[in-house]
Amino acid sequence: MNAFRDDVFSQLRANRSSNSIDVLAELAFERAIAASRKLAVFRRNAATWELLLLLALSEGDDETGIYELIGRVESRALGNSALLKFLREQTDAGMLQLLSGRAKRSRRVLRLEPTIVEELVKLLHRRNRLISSHPGL
Repeated sequence: MNAFRDDVFSQLRANRSSNSIDVLAELAFERAIAASRKLAVFRRNAATWELLLLLALSEGDDETGIYELIGRVESRALGNSALLKFLREQTDAGMLQLLSGRAKRSRRVLRLEPTIVEELVKLLHRRNRLISSHPGL
């Protein structure tokens, strides 16, 4: 993860335009996602990345079912059947946990594997901290 910060700052020294930090932080973020075995699978297209973010947002919400989650995806890079297949594959791979809802036992709820949420949040915080620490250079 230090490579994330070091990459941004080494490139920043070479290019000091006011937009550089935003672009370089985003570039470093994308590279860190690509290097992460757990996050890269979700970054394949906009719909699966949005699914990851929605799942991270719904942590602790035991009432959002799988079909409701898929219905919230606004990026239409994949259809509903393809998203359902992707979720099934990630559940089989251990990236997602399939649970029963609290209020309605027949409702199936997905949870991200905790280390995925942790890694995602760390990278998002790093990117945002880099951007906000150099306003206007």
